[in-house]
Amino acid sequence: MRKKVIIVGAGASAEFGLPLSEQIFRKLLSEAEKYESARSLRTPKETQEFLQLDLADLVYEIDGVFHGTHAAGIRNLYEKSRNSFSTSIDLFSYINDSDDVSKYAKLFSAREILKGAHTFRVENTEFGSVAKYYPTLRWRRPFIDSRQNWLATLMQNYTHGKSNSSELQSDSLRFITFNYDTIIEDALHNFFIHAPRFCEDMDSALPEVFHVHGSFPKFEGLTGVHSLRKFSESIKFIHETGQQKDDKIDEFLSEADDIYCVGFEFAHENVELLELAKYADKTLALNYSGDLDLQSRMEKLGLSERQMMKGSASSPLGVSKAARQGFFSLGETAIKPKPQVIRVN
Repeated sequence: MRKKVIIVGAGASAEFGLPLSEQIFRKLLSEAEKYESARSLRTPKETQEFLQLDLADLVYEIDGVFHGTHAAGIRNLYEKSRNSFSTSIDLFSYINDSDDVSKYAKLFSAREILKGAHTFRVENTEFGSVAKYYPTLRWRRPFIDSRQNWLATLMQNYTHGKSNSSELQSDSLRFITFNYDTIIEDALHNFFIHAPRFCEDMDSALPEVFHVHGSFPKFEGLTGVHSLRKFSESIKFIHETGQQKDDKIDEFLSEADDIYCVGFEFAHENVELLELAKYADKTLALNYSGDLDLQSRMEKLGLSERQMMKGSASSPLGVSKAARQGFFSLGETAIKPKPQVIRVN
């Protein structure tokens, strides 16, 4: 079996309802326009209603008090966002290079990502109406909007022809993700526990997932504002990760036969961090809408047309649709096998 590494960007989680970095930044701009300064605070909320609060109220809920420094920090965040040339929340934080801006930007990002992964319901109890969020768990479903979930497709390929977990090779499928969410781990674990043939010795059989910029705790841990702080503190923006590459990245990429990039924008910082140019000859990429700038970045890296699968503006190609069209098998035909060296004694 060919060893595959899947490099996952935000676009791959978007299929499950999570926002892109650009969408988070646009939401921040919208809130900044609405609240030019920290508005008067309300009384504390029910445990999970906090995801509907504006940033000033969130800080109050977490710290139990709203100092003048909080107001100044949030006003500073709003002011800088309104006058920034950034197009994403992580780039915005990077160019401002401020711990204060980063702190509030992370809190805002955590809230928006969690909102995307949860569904909101108002429940009537004996104590009155209570607002609660529950994980959508869309990523656990075999089909997403009538198309097979791309993670389910990968799991089918991973277990194909195997009769039990001892026959699975965990290094034949690995993930490197730039996303904070733990959707991949949760989906794979869920698929395994509902497949009795493979659930024995599951931990050793599950594919490895490496988070470049850190990861959230499990979504089920969402119980109140303090869990939101825990989520926000687990985030690392680009400038905090720096150019120190984890050994896991080298191990995954060097041992792979094929490297598949999904929802990945080939941003210069991330390409450099992965040293992806070293592996261009075995890298395959998905271009969701046939974006010319993205194609240019792929070509600059050294990818040929046969190493790309592209959609168009009128007919975009999401990960699940591409998976059904054979994207994750593209390496079998697009990647030229390395010539074997025959040693003669």
